[in-house]
Amino acid sequence: MKRELGAEHPSAGALNNLAVTLGSRQEYAEAEAMHREALAMDRKLVGTEHPKVAIGLGNLAATLTEQMGYERVLVFAGEPLPEGVEPVPAH
Repeated sequence: MKRELGAEHPSAGALNNLAVTLGSRQEYAEAEAMHREALAMDRKLVGTEHPKVAIGLGNLAATLTEQMGYERVLVFAGEPLPEGVEPVPAH
């Protein structure tokens, strides 16, 4: 598997796991950076349509939601707010 996907492959998973741990410790900036690095590695290795990329995006979204709140993450991601949901003012 390492020969097929390259030496970076296991590192992306380890980075993602570390990012989840950092997020649970409320070290959001570090967690976000590691999630983004792991996503870049996975996109390069397996392509943007691979389930690993979707999982990584979900983990990044969870970290950003903890850091910024649900409504702000949707705006940050460029997604519209669901119908009936009002934006929360920035603090």
